[in-house]
Amino acid sequence: MMDDALSRRDGEKAAMRSALAHAVGTLCERERGRGLEMEPTAVATLAYAVEHYLKTLAVDLPAFAKHAKRNTVHVDDVLLAARGSPELRKKLEDFIEANDLRPHPKKKRNIDTS
Repeated sequence: MMDDALSRRDGEKAAMRSALAHAVGTLCERERGRGLEMEPTAVATLAYAVEHYLKTLAVDLPAFAKHAKRNTVHVDDVLLAARGSPELRKKLEDFIEANDLRPHPKKKRNIDTS
């Protein structure tokens, strides 16, 4: 029973790793039109780097939210994670603005007491 659960989890990890490698490969293929060629080993290494960066974010983002006394990760937490890369942070800010992803302040309800 336990072996089945472990085997299933290993299969899920392998499927996610494969999907990530495919996504990274697809993005690299798109860049090929701009004159960038990447060896398959470079694509695999890049996919590995992305996977491990995501694992780091999976630890950092909830920690940032917790520090802000929240249980939910917000856009600002993602921006904080990108603090070491001004270029990435600028791209994220542009993306957030273009897609209106900043939380809007909640309107206060007027309660008529008359």
